[in-house]
Amino acid sequence: YQTLESILEEFEEFDINKDIGELSACIFKNRFESLKANQSEKQKEAINMLKRSFDICHFASAKCNKLEFLSNDDDIEKYKSIYNDIINKETRWDHLREHLV
Repeated sequence: YQTLESILEEFEEFDINKDIGELSACIFKNRFESLKANQSEKQKEAINMLKRSFDICHFASAKCNKLEFLSNDDDIEKYKSIYNDIINKETRWDHLREHLV
């Protein structure tokens, strides 16, 4: 237990700030809209929306803190695509554009 605790103490903590919250909301909204376009897919994935919002928040946190986000989750590629679209279309995200995935 103490070994694990000492390892965890070395991890940097990040606050969920306005940028992270807004970027998460944008990605989630775009992802949810694409699911609504295909009703059967939406029905299959509706159960996992809470998990997806958690994943999206972690993804947005990594991007806003200029970190690489690694995952085996298939949806991460969809988040990356949505993220790139958002960053390229909205000038309020100019400060993140140089860190596109």
